[in-house]
Amino acid sequence: MSYITLYRKYRPKTFNEVVGQDHITKTLANAIKEDRLTHAYLFCGPRGTGKTSTAKILAKSLNCEKGPTAKPCLKCVNCNEIASGNSIDVLEIDAASNRGIDDVRELREKVNFAPTHSKTKVYIIDEVHMLTNEAFNALLKMLEEPPMHAVFVLATTEPHKVAPTVASRCQRFDFRRLLASDINKRLSEIAKNEGIGVEPASLDIISKQSQGSLRDAIGLLDQLYSFVGKKIKSQDVLSLLNLSEADLYLDLCDIIIAKDTTAALIFAKKLIDDGRDLRHFVSQLIEHFRSIFIILSTDSYSEIIALPSETLARLKEQSAHFEIWEVLKTIEILSEAYKEMRYASDLSLLFEITLIKLTKVEADISLEGLLNRVMELEKKLGSRELGVGSSKLPNSVKQPKNNALNQNKADYSKEPTAGKDKQTRTHSPQPTTHSLLLDKVHRAWPVILEQVKEKSVPVYALLSEAHPREIAGKQLILTFSAGKDFHKTKIEEKTSAEIIKKSLKDILGAELEIGCEITDEEQQSPQAQSPKKSEPISKAHLVKLMKDSFGAEIVEELEINKEE
Repeated sequence: MSYITLYRKYRPKTFNEVVGQDHITKTLANAIKEDRLTHAYLFCGPRGTGKTSTAKILAKSLNCEKGPTAKPCLKCVNCNEIASGNSIDVLEIDAASNRGIDDVRELREKVNFAPTHSKTKVYIIDEVHMLTNEAFNALLKMLEEPPMHAVFVLATTEPHKVAPTVASRCQRFDFRRLLASDINKRLSEIAKNEGIGVEPASLDIISKQSQGSLRDAIGLLDQLYSFVGKKIKSQDVLSLLNLSEADLYLDLCDIIIAKDTTAALIFAKKLIDDGRDLRHFVSQLIEHFRSIFIILSTDSYSEIIALPSETLARLKEQSAHFEIWEVLKTIEILSEAYKEMRYASDLSLLFEITLIKLTKVEADISLEGLLNRVMELEKKLGSRELGVGSSKLPNSVKQPKNNALNQNKADYSKEPTAGKDKQTRTHSPQPTTHSLLLDKVHRAWPVILEQVKEKSVPVYALLSEAHPREIAGKQLILTFSAGKDFHKTKIEEKTSAEIIKKSLKDILGAELEIGCEITDEEQQSPQAQSPKKSEPISKAHLVKLMKDSFGAEIVEELEINKEE
């Protein structure tokens, strides 16, 4: 077989040809020039970043007939033998298959022999972290008392697994993942030398998909050359990498946005009938929502997400229908399913249950799920200023009808206004938004207290005596009964107020300042008074809301007492 793969053909032969590791090659070159080489080196870093190649270049530099030199001639017998792997004085050992103490003992017996026709014996031990503890102890003896003619180069992708006693006797170099721009530049040079026509978009995809490994990138270019010949288009790259399947994840994401459980189950059936690996599909779906999370978190997402521009455009469109907390919740559900699928006997059932959880908010009966359902309801009611903004569904997705929801919306518009004067009724929409937000605070107050309790028990004890009375501008007014001046003063302190503000933002997504007042209980308006334990008003209201909106049923009742 005369063909040589591209990654072997274009393996760097000198320090100048090593891509993206200038901090290492410059140090080694200077050490050779000044005759300051040590007897042992530890090369650490991800695969395909140049560890073994640099070790071989070091061996050439030491054994070149014109050396030691930082620029080996590449023409002498020693340089050619090292490049071809035939030098008896440069030994490359795979620690994954030669990991026992007997292998290292055999090496110890040979290390004391002088080099045959080279100046220095170089031992390159790849994947050194695979050695056993006993083998590390035997290797340690060689590193403690090394012969003058030997240099050891230990390479590993997992430096934390290397015995500390061995690592401490080596000069460590950390190889970095290569930048996509460096990989792109090198691939362009190789394509030009080989006469391969590659679209710039194709090189971008290959560079990002290689995840910093130049060897993987060159190997992928070689594979594409075999696949389509000398004209490589971006569609060919997508096809080879199975990135064209991104449409599947985009379609399923549209279904999740629409909360269409029937469509989700039909989608699952099609995947199962096609014989797809469901666990792998879930892992890729997690990656899809990770991309949406990145889009929501930064404007520079195109530099991070390795996908074609068309796919990024659709992801950007889908991200407009999510809040960050929704994406995190989705990733959490999918990650849990991915872990359970490893041991599940029926993957199909678990996959269907996962899709139901993603499309039916009422399927989650936890306290957090309850809050999520309240937020989802408020999104549908159009309460944009409650911290969980609303968004439109894609044109291709129809909004499911919900008579209970519409009826509930009508109930809100028909709330009694007894006790309010005409001026209040003719106010602008702002007070209505505040009243809705205050109602939201009342419903979530027990959960807010629990959140505060997790952060500070003293603040929780003080806040338990307070009642949310009104929203004034961007300030939540808390009232304390007469004689609670100490509680009021402590809650107004910056530290306490920050804890409460943080809890409000975490639970409701609303940023509110905290204000306190001392009010006689008789003077408090009915809305400002929190329900007492004997009057489960908010509980009944919340249960009715869930029943009317989602058709929920009471499964279990939990009571949160302030004394807890």
